Amino acid sequence: MSSVQSIKQDIRGLKKQKAELAGASGNRKKVKRIQRKVKLLKRQSRQLAREAKLAAAAQAAAPAAPAAG
Repeated sequence: MSSVQSIKQDIRGLKKQKAELAGASGNRKKVKRIQRKVKLLKRQSRQLAREAKLAAAAQAAAPAAPAAG
C-alpha cells in the first residue's frame, strides 16, 4: 500500500505546482504537462489499489478453503 500512498503524495505535490503556475505566470504548456502527469499517476494509483484489493481478497479466501475441506 505504500506505493499507492507515495503516488498520492506525488499527485498532491504536482497539484501544488499547478496552483503556483496558474497564479504566477500562467504558462499553459507547463500546466498541461502537470495535468497529464497527475492523470497518469491517478490511473497508476487506481491500478495498484485494485491489485492490492484483489490480492487481499485472494489471501483472505485462501485459508478458508482448506478449513472447509
